[in-house]
Amino acid sequence: MAFVKSYPGPQDLVQWYLRLSPSDPSSFSFDKLTLAVEDAETIVAIPTRKGWAPLPTAFAVDAERARFVVNRPKGSVSIEYWIAIAPRADDRYPAERLRAACGQAVAMFKAQGWLQALEARDIRCADVTFYPLDEALTVIGHDASGTRVALETRQTPRGPAVIVPLDGPVHEVLVTPSGGKYVIGMRQEHP
Repeated sequence: MAFVKSYPGPQDLVQWYLRLSPSDPSSFSFDKLTLAVEDAETIVAIPTRKGWAPLPTAFAVDAERARFVVNRPKGSVSIEYWIAIAPRADDRYPAERLRAACGQAVAMFKAQGWLQALEARDIRCADVTFYPLDEALTVIGHDASGTRVALETRQTPRGPAVIVPLDGPVHEVLVTPSGGKYVIGMRQEHP
């Protein structure tokens, strides 16, 4: 949390998430999963969907004594921070904006410390992944002429994920119907 507030670079295209990952995805259900942050006196619920929770910028708890808790047995879920692309109100994502957001995320990762900077020295964004959190959402790619471009879909423990290569023919991505919930992750690679 302190890093999020102290990072001096731009963060307008990215959003921090907590991602809850089951230790055994084959027997795990995200149904009725609850996440909270608590200290000795206060519990603050954090809404989740399919294991994703937008990270609030502040919690009404004592940061020195706070901890995350889930309603699952100890060891069955891990919690990790994720930098994702911030959702847009119009659900339209020009490829140039996706590349810029991915660049912001790489810069934030590098700024976390010398080890991350060394690890990410030559890193680049390969693609972005749309994780629909509503079953009815469709992710559509278009080229520069407006023609639909086929996008790869992979099955994940959280449901289908749609892969958008950043160096391909995709000029813009549209998520329909408008107003649905989704997370946009990034896959980075060394050239």
